[in-house]
Amino acid sequence: MSDASGDPESTALVVSGFGGGGLFVLHGGEVERLDVLDSTGLAHDGARLGRLLRAGDGHDSVSELLVYDRRGVVEYRRLDGVADPHDLAAAPDGGWLVVSSASNSVQHLGADGRISTVWQPSTVHDAWHPNCITAVDGNLWVSLFGRFGATRAWAGDEGRGAGLLLDLSTGRELGGLSHPHSPRRLPGSWVVCDSLSGTIVQRDDDTEQWHVVAETGGYPRGLVVQGDRAFVGVSAPRGSDERRSTVRVLDGWQEVDRVTVPCAEIYDIREVPVALVEGVRRGFDTNLERVAASRSRDLMELTGRDPALDRLGQALVPSEVSVTVSAALPRLVSAGERFDLEVSYTNHGRWTLATVPPVPVMASSRWLRAGAAQIDGPRCPLREPLWPRATVTQPVPLVAPDAPGTYELRLSLVQDGVMWFDDADPSAAAVGAVEVSR
Repeated sequence: MSDASGDPESTALVVSGFGGGGLFVLHGGEVERLDVLDSTGLAHDGARLGRLLRAGDGHDSVSELLVYDRRGVVEYRRLDGVADPHDLAAAPDGGWLVVSSASNSVQHLGADGRISTVWQPSTVHDAWHPNCITAVDGNLWVSLFGRFGATRAWAGDEGRGAGLLLDLSTGRELGGLSHPHSPRRLPGSWVVCDSLSGTIVQRDDDTEQWHVVAETGGYPRGLVVQGDRAFVGVSAPRGSDERRSTVRVLDGWQEVDRVTVPCAEIYDIREVPVALVEGVRRGFDTNLERVAASRSRDLMELTGRDPALDRLGQALVPSEVSVTVSAALPRLVSAGERFDLEVSYTNHGRWTLATVPPVPVMASSRWLRAGAAQIDGPRCPLREPLWPRATVTQPVPLVAPDAPGTYELRLSLVQDGVMWFDDADPSAAAVGAVEVSR
């Protein structure tokens, strides 16, 4: 199974869900909840991950799109007039394609924010129920429950065999499906979650016939195929008492494992670059100074006049600081290289340390070399207040010197305009010799 750690060029499996849902990332057989925002379709173009928040089709319901890059939320869009958004695809112009099931339509959200209708075969509320969209060789394919003339006429047994995949570019259709979702194009075939029948079906190009390749039970929806392996989301049928879904792990279309996901329904599963998973994890916490200050204020409101908070934002003196720092320092870096290090700070003093103005405490670094001026690294807010006897671990950005040579690298805390903590106490730093090469 793809993992969400290690090489930033690697990928992870991200699951969207609703009914106590949100976004989840799979780590082997474990599930990490990234947040609790009920969600439907996911799509990424390599640099960005788009995510639809679940919204109903009521008159006052408003649809929403969140877009992430590796640093967090880069864009929020309110999608007025897009009812019951189900699926999402990246558009070639940098915008997004959104499937609105309630209006039987595919909408284009341009990079300029304008929304236009790409396809709408019926104006009868939720009659055809298009749900998932995928691009194949430049053509857009949509899965839908059928051509019905009345609202939700596809519900129950009426939907059996009425569903189809439709090529919006050519009008070609592949019928005979029952509540199809998550169409995936493989070499020489289509694979689809035939949700109402609780199966995964495949249609080979040479036979032009659907055949069952896996019995999943429940309501399968959300599918990733990686060679001989596949991952499919299976939700409990609506109306049941079961409030947990599973991701089934298939090898050669035979189940070899299953992972419980704590939400009533899974909508989508996507293989996503790890860097974008980190962006989702950060979310709206993109301005670290704002986050640090907000968390400090929240703590003060929750704890009242805790004596350990009395010196927040005030200048400290050397005798008031006692911190140890640990990190795995590199031995060799390239001149001018930019990188992050995971650094742990433990506060042995009596005061809480935090990035609070007017004199915030920040994480930073210094490069020292005999006969050369000190080079200060970027200053980074503490991601959360560092309480007495507590430890905070966070990434700290570094920039290697431009001139090659052997340097002493010191990672410590600094209070703006007041002092470096390791000047007050030389042990308050992680220190090591680093060779800077051309």
